[in-house]
Amino acid sequence: MSDSKFYDEALDALYKAAKVSANFIEAALMSKDTDLDQARLKVALEVLKITWREEESDEDDED
Repeated sequence: MSDSKFYDEALDALYKAAKVSANFIEAALMSKDTDLDQARLKVALEVLKITWREEESDEDDED
């Protein structure tokens, strides 16, 4: 498998994780449950931060 294929698969997995993380955060924000799992929320936010950084670096590469 070529390096670009591995990169594309990793990027696809990252975007899928980001989507799941965003859905989790949205559900947590909409929930009236005050006993949120703080550890899971932190992980979800970190996944979104990583994805956002990847998007920003892709945009910088295009310039």
